[in-house]
Amino acid sequence: MPNSREHKKLCEKHFGKVLTAQYNFVNDMMDHPWQEILGKDHRRIAHNEEFALLMEYYYGYWAGQFVRYHIICDRMVTERKNAKAREKYKREKKKKNK
Repeated sequence: MPNSREHKKLCEKHFGKVLTAQYNFVNDMMDHPWQEILGKDHRRIAHNEEFALLMEYYYGYWAGQFVRYHIICDRMVTERKNAKAREKYKREKKKKNK
C-alpha cells in the first residue's frame, strides 16, 4: 500500500494541489488509527463504498472522491505486488523442476 506521503503525491497529480490541501485529511482518516488497531483488517472498515458515502455526507462530494481514489491506488499497488510475487513463484518453480 502507498504510505500517506505517496497517497498525497498521487492525489496532487489526480486532483491538483488545492483540492489535495483541503481533503488530504481523508487519506489519514482512512488509515489512522484503524491501521494501528486492526492491521490489514482496517480496510474492511474504511476502504469501501459505505465509508465513501459517509465521508461525502459529512465533508462533501470531494471527500467521497478522495476515498474512492485512495481505494483505487491501494488496489493498484496490491495487484502489482501480487503479480511480482506470482512471477517470482513461477521462476522458482521452474528452477526446482530442472
